[in-house]
Amino acid sequence: MAQSHPAQEIFQDESKTGVEYQHHVEHTITSEDQKAIDHERSLALSSDMADLPTSYFFSPPVVGTVFSTACFVCGSYWMFIGPAAVLANISADIGTSGNASLFSIVWSLCQPISLLVFGRLSDRFGRRYFAVGANLLSLVGGIIAATAHNMNQLIGANVLLGLGSGVAAAYPLLTGEIVPNKFKFWVVLIMNACILPLDFAAYLSVRLVHTASWRWIYYIGIMLNGRQSQSSYLRPC
Repeated sequence: MAQSHPAQEIFQDESKTGVEYQHHVEHTITSEDQKAIDHERSLALSSDMADLPTSYFFSPPVVGTVFSTACFVCGSYWMFIGPAAVLANISADIGTSGNASLFSIVWSLCQPISLLVFGRLSDRFGRRYFAVGANLLSLVGGIIAATAHNMNQLIGANVLLGLGSGVAAAYPLLTGEIVPNKFKFWVVLIMNACILPLDFAAYLSVRLVHTASWRWIYYIGIMLNGRQSQSSYLRPC
């Protein structure tokens, strides 16, 4: 009588028992076990709305988080939209460069890189310190840009500003996760209302150039980002 091959016996045993994974390990995790593990993790990372305090939505941590995130987004985008609108005036003041076209390119390249890194790592390690770190990058970039004496320094500052703005672009994650799902629409709507003045950033920047200096564009951005750092540190959520 022909003997059956060991591999055939394993295959037949799996078809009979219905085991989904056969890895020759001590403990086999099935799809049902994985669903139970994921469910327990989701419960550990969330809270029931009935357990929230009555003043939760108007508490200093929640209000401070929304306010500081709005300042962060406004400051980050203001320091790109404004200077881009008056780049010719900036070049006339500090001198032009063959690399002037990189002013917008490096910002546009660094932002999605920062956004991708933030999305994956902050899911694992938390979002607050990534947001504070990105804001500090924007602060340093704004200071370098405000004190720049040539176009190459301004381009280097835009690298830091672009890296910081990637986290600012993820503001629905920063604010949407501190409220229940049915209220996420409203908190994002409030955020959009706060950043609505950015529609006038180009016009305001031109006015600043004619009444003061283009450096004031960065001064205002530094003030906004500085306010975000203060609120995030004092009122963590």
